[in-house]
Amino acid sequence: MQWISEAEQLPEVGQEVLLLVPRPNEKYADVRVMRILVSHQAVFPMPVQPGSKPPADFHWRGAGTGNDSLIRVTGYNFWASLTSMRLPDGFKHNSGRGFDWIEKEEPSDG
Repeated sequence: MQWISEAEQLPEVGQEVLLLVPRPNEKYADVRVMRILVSHQAVFPMPVQPGSKPPADFHWRGAGTGNDSLIRVTGYNFWASLTSMRLPDGFKHNSGRGFDWIEKEEPSDG
C-alpha cells in the first residue's frame, strides 16, 4: 500500500480511501475510511500545501453509514487507495456506479 500526501495528490472525488490524520501535538494518528466531497460541481480539488489556508469548497467526509465526520484538507494528512491493499485469498476488489467494494470470489468448477 502506498501512502500519498495531500500536498502531492488528492484522490478522485467520491473515491473511498484510507485517510491518516496526524493528531496535533501528539505522537498518534487516526486512520479512517473517507472520501473527498465538493460543495458544488465547478470545484476541482487540488493538492494543498502544509500551512496554507484549508479550502472551503472541498473536504474529507466519512465514508461509513452514519459517519458524519468532516475533516479539512490541510496538506498534513496522507491517503491510500483501498484498491491497492492486498486482500486475503478468496476475495477481490470490485467497482461500479461510483462505489468500490470487496467481495468473495466465486469458487471455480475446475
